[in-house]
Amino acid sequence: MQVINLIDLLTPGFVSLAVFYLLTSYVKPQRFEGVIYVVIFTVINKSCVLFVEKVLVFFNVEGMGNVMSSPEFGLFVGKLLLPVFIGFVSSQLANEDRLFQILRRFRVTRKTSFPTVLHSYFAVTAKSYYIIYLKNGVCLSGYVQEFTDNIKDDDFVIITDPQYLSEGANKEVFARGHLLIRLSDIAAIEQIL
Repeated sequence: MQVINLIDLLTPGFVSLAVFYLLTSYVKPQRFEGVIYVVIFTVINKSCVLFVEKVLVFFNVEGMGNVMSSPEFGLFVGKLLLPVFIGFVSSQLANEDRLFQILRRFRVTRKTSFPTVLHSYFAVTAKSYYIIYLKNGVCLSGYVQEFTDNIKDDDFVIITDPQYLSEGANKEVFARGHLLIRLSDIAAIEQIL
C-alpha cells in the first residue's frame, strides 16, 4: 500500500519528466538519476499548486477555494495539467538554452544546456549555411535541417538543398533536395554566415 501511495505522490514528477524528454533531445537518465529528476519535478509541481492556492485565497476568488479543494480538480490540475505545463516550460528553457545564457552572462558557468557540442553548435547557429568536409575528401554545402543528439551513436545529419563543392562527386544523390550524412563520416564543419 505504501508503494502505491509513493507512486501516487510522484505521478506529477513522472508526467513532467516524460513531457520534458519527449520535447528535448537529452539522453534519458539512468534509473537512480531519473528518480532524482522525478522528485525534483514533483517538488516543483507541489510548490506551484500551493502557490496557486495561496494566490486564489489572497485575492479572495469566490468559489475557487471549494473547487481547489475538490479531489477531481486537484487530480486534474495537480497530476496532469500542471505537470504537463511544467514539463513543456522546462523543455523550452532547455531547448533554447535560456537559463545557461543568463548564467554565462554573469560568468557563473561556461556550459550550455545542450547534450552535445554538435547539438549546441547547430542550435546556436540555426538557419546558417554550412560547408561540411567528409573524411573521404568530398566537400559539400547546405542547410542543416536535423541532427543527432548523441555523437556516440552513428546517426545522421540531414542537409537540405545540398551542393557538392568537390570535383568528381556523384551529384545524382540530390534528386529530392535532402542528404543524409553519417556523423562518423564528417571530418569538419564550417559555418558560412
